[in-house]
Formats: sequence, C-alpha cells, structure tokens
Amino acid sequence: MIGGTKLTAVTFGNYIQKQLHILRLTYTELLCWYLNRTKLYGNKDFIGFDGIMLPNGSWLGILGMLQRREVDVAYIPVTMSSSRLDAADFTTPAVEMRTHVIIRTPDSVEMQWNAILLPFSWHVWVAVGFAMIVLTVCLAATAWLIRHSINIEDRNFGFAEAIFIVYSAVCQQAHGEAPKSASLRTLFVTIYVTGLLLLGCYSAAFITNLTLRDPVLPFTDFEGLLKDGSYRLGMTAANEQVDYFKNSSNKLLRDIYVKLIAPIEHLMEPSDWEGLYRLCRDRKYAHLASDYMLLMPMALPPCSISLIPRAYYPGMFTIATAKRNPYRGILNFKLQQMRYVGVLKREYDQFAFKLLFATHSNDKQKLSVDLYDVMPIFVILALGIASSLAFFLVETYRGSFFALK
Repeated sequence: MIGGTKLTAVTFGNYIQKQLHILRLTYTELLCWYLNRTKLYGNKDFIGFDGIMLPNGSWLGILGMLQRREVDVAYIPVTMSSSRLDAADFTTPAVEMRTHVIIRTPDSVEMQWNAILLPFSWHVWVAVGFAMIVLTVCLAATAWLIRHSINIEDRNFGFAEAIFIVYSAVCQQAHGEAPKSASLRTLFVTIYVTGLLLLGCYSAAFITNLTLRDPVLPFTDFEGLLKDGSYRLGMTAANEQVDYFKNSSNKLLRDIYVKLIAPIEHLMEPSDWEGLYRLCRDRKYAHLASDYMLLMPMALPPCSISLIPRAYYPGMFTIATAKRNPYRGILNFKLQQMRYVGVLKREYDQFAFKLLFATHSNDKQKLSVDLYDVMPIFVILALGIASSLAFFLVETYRGSFFALK
C-alpha cells in the first residue's frame, strides 16, 4: 500500500528477485523504502508471454493485463516497441539485453596446424630460445675456462656440443658423460631443472589445448546465417521478433525473414522453452531468444548450445506500467539514482557472469584425443623421418662417389 493506493505487480514467481538479481530489492520494496511506507501488493504469477496483439488492437499476455489495468507494474522484462506504446508505458532503460541467434553446439573442431606452438605465446618462445642460448654459452665458456685457467682435466664441451646438450636437456634426454668439476655439475643441474620445468609446463598446456578446444561454428553473424542457408530460424510465435526482421530497413534482415523465417512461420513454437529444447532434436534449427530468457528456470536444454557471437540485436530491460500510471515517475527516479551510484552496472556484471556460466554449464568437453586432433604431430614426425632418410641417401651417395675416386 503506497499513499493509500494498492500497487499490484505481475511477476514471474520470485525469479527476478532471487535469480536474475537485476536489482537487489524488488521495485515495490524500493518504492516503499523510498517513501518509508508499508508495502502490500498482489502477486499475480503469470506463466506465459509478454504480449501478442490481436487484430482488434487488444493484447494478450502481460501487456493485455496492463492494458486492462488488471496490474499496475510488470517487472518481467518486456521489450519496448512502437506498437506496444499504445498498450503500456515504459520506464527508462535499466540494463542492456541482447536477443541472440542460438544453435546447438557443433561436434566438429578445427584442425590447428600450429598446435605444437600454441601452448606458449611468442613472448614465451622468445624467452625460451634466449634462455637456451645463454645456457649454451655458459656451458661452453665454463668448460673452456676450466681447461685453460684452472687446469682441471675435464671434458671439453665445445660450442656445437653444448648446443646439443642444452637441447637434449630441455627434452629431458640424459647425457652419457658427467663432468668432474663442481662448476660444470652445477651448470648441468641448472640446465636439467630448467628443462624439466619447461617440459612440464609445455606438456600440460599442450594436452589442455588438444582436449579443450572451442567448436567450429557454421557462421558467426547474420550474413553467414543467410549464406549458409541450411538453418531454419525460429522464434516465439506471434512475437515482435518476427516484425523486427519482416519490417526492418536492413535488406539483409528482410532477406533472412523471406528465406529462413517465413517458410516456417506457421510452425513456430509457442514459447522460448519449446524453441530452446527443439535445438536438441533438430541440428539445423536456430532459435532467436534474449539472453535474459536463458536464465529462466529450466530454460536451458539438456544439450550444449552456442550463442552466435555477432548474430544478435540489442535491446533494453525496461519496466512496463499501465498507461499514465503515477508510479512510473518514481520508478524512473529510482532507476536513475541506482545508475548514478553504480548499482545497475554492478548487477549487470553479475548478470553477464551468470549468463556465461549458464550457457557453458551443459557443455560436454572432450575427454579424449583422436587421430584428427594429433594429425599435425604425425605430419611433423613423417617429415622428420623423410628428411633423415633423404640426408642418409645423400651421404651414402657422396661416400660411394668419393670412394670410387
């Protein structure tokens, strides 16, 4: 009860308050806290859709309840459009939302021919190469100083041999002859410990890179969706999303409607729940839904899904109120105040994190590596064998040629 007037709000259960956390308090609580009054509001749990306009101009769903003044405020996110301005008023935008094209995650991954180099960045590779050069110079210089300055009988490690010693140590290959002097032994320990650490880090990163790779998406934007042509784009039936493509000033979006949406417009799902679960049954089906929808209870299908990174259109989370509702001004004031102190920014960051976690929670990561994944390694091995065989044939031919002379 605010100022003697009962404020009725339509919600999606307590989902906005407990799950989405767009605001830490419900809007009615914020109003009552601001006005320092006791709150009393009717909670009409409406499991349905935000609104469909009938041919006579009336609305079904939440917008219909607002139009008929059955409720005052709907703090379920409602998309604002020009056609809906006649049915309800909207507050100032609170949080940015995006309506994405969503597909089932493909099983295929891209072969990476540079897989052997990917575990380390180029900065790390430069540092490794520099460390190997420094260790090679130190080994060769120390061996030379020991023999010529200290007069200790020890193995003479030339620069060429020092290169192979350091390289084999990095690959954890043993050396057949141990040095006698303490300085060379200390240097050997340093080289092998460095090689052990490098090999351990590289092996862990290399295996992780092979097993945890992102799938190859068939397209990454609306243009790619249209060029691919094999996917059918679905959305909630009789929704403003259809009008967004059908009446768009962008030719690309109109072409998507004509080629991908219009042929199945009469077969569209009644809600986003059915559309998202249909992704698991039909690999060539793409569904259009808001990122807010993905955080609804039981909205995520049991299969892994992917949001197409650049196939989306932006929108804003707003609060719909009945026309000329006196509480709209207070809501706008509180939203602006919360934006000024950074509450909306903080809650949006939490929302974005939850969205990222939700869309990856059903991902089934690969637990094994197949031949296709390690093909670059076998190609390098085959090239090494072929090169060594070619050098062997050349050396054999040159040895036979000089022997005849």
